[in-house]
Amino acid sequence: MLSKHLSKIQLLISGGSGILLAAVAYPVILILYGEAYRNAAWSLILLIPGVVAWSVSKLLSNTLTYNRNMASFVAKVAVCGCLLNILLNYVFINVILIGINGASIASSLSYFFVALLIGLKTRGVSNYEANKTTNRIFCE
Repeated sequence: MLSKHLSKIQLLISGGSGILLAAVAYPVILILYGEAYRNAAWSLILLIPGVVAWSVSKLLSNTLTYNRNMASFVAKVAVCGCLLNILLNYVFINVILIGINGASIASSLSYFFVALLIGLKTRGVSNYEANKTTNRIFCE
């Protein structure tokens, strides 16, 4: 399946870029914004895994939307991810009191949640289509 192959390529590109960004986060933040924003580098690093997951899920959600006519499912998952992000932001920022790092963690967890749901749905649809084709070939 093409989307599976492209997802692996996207994961390699995003993952590699994320590792590179994490490696240079502190010096880049210091150069661009100065010592006052030094702690923002850790927030950026915490956000990277979620962004990598989101980039793969974005590719898969386009497959569901345009190839499987499942735009409403993708929209519902996006809304659930947004609501989860709001809830987790409240918990991490106001209850656990970890501030901007909490916001980064909340966003990463929300991105992973969306990626998981989109990935499972894509896999389920792909398995269904493969089984339908196999049954048609061997059972007719």
